[in-house]
Amino acid sequence: MEFASACPKGAMQSHRAVFLNTAALFAVQTRTEHDVMLNALPLPHVYGNIVMNGTFMVGATLVMMEAQRAEDPRPLRPASHEC
Repeated sequence: MEFASACPKGAMQSHRAVFLNTAALFAVQTRTEHDVMLNALPLPHVYGNIVMNGTFMVGATLVMMEAQRAEDPRPLRPASHEC
């Protein structure tokens, strides 16, 4: 798994918390089964996961972008940084 920052972080969330976060966001965004959602974020990312779950909750179509790889990736932090 790759991370956007040098130090991986994680937090446990209950199924109920994931469901309520997703339902609240999609209620505000008023998505319907006629929408097509484009997800460019990896599914382990919080918002990428919410987009996926919310799209399925309303019966819309989800389009996942392929991962993009940089030719010459630069570290976001100096190599000497320790977690």
